[in-house]
Amino acid sequence: FFDPLLLIAGGGARFSWLRSGDLLDGDSYASPGHPDFHRVGVEHREARAGAFVHGELTPADFVTCTFGLRLDYNTVTDLFLSPRLAAVFRPAQGHFLRVGAARAFRKPAFLETHAHPSVSFPDTSPITGPAREEFLEFMSRAIGNAGLDNEELVSVEAGYLGRFFDRRWGWTPTST
Repeated sequence: FFDPLLLIAGGGARFSWLRSGDLLDGDSYASPGHPDFHRVGVEHREARAGAFVHGELTPADFVTCTFGLRLDYNTVTDLFLSPRLAAVFRPAQGHFLRVGAARAFRKPAFLETHAHPSVSFPDTSPITGPAREEFLEFMSRAIGNAGLDNEELVSVEAGYLGRFFDRRWGWTPTST
């Protein structure tokens, strides 16, 4: 619809399901009122979806601007919006200057949010009797932290590329 503008859009979704008899459920194992109190095992479901739009605009032959916007949703952490903007200038043939800024995220992994390992006690363990259940309750509260939020990453960048030896000695960047 507008010749110097290129737009790309897309999206996707996925559903994950994990079931393990070797992990403890952090919400139920140490909660006396819960129906699964002191029951070993965990079942974890997670849904994720994302959509993006990417644009590239070349208003003049010496500048190209790119922009993007990505929206991510998952059932473990909050919604996250990731914008980015960059421009590449060509002040002279074979010389390029790029400036850009972006915001992105990293969702915490299952091991960081919900992994609470169970423990098998050998017969010679110094932990005996009711202390074993107390230790397992401790394990259901340790390691995984369901309250972790997305890790936010912000970048600001600038760069220069100069092609000084193009078409010398019979070599060009596109030759094979």
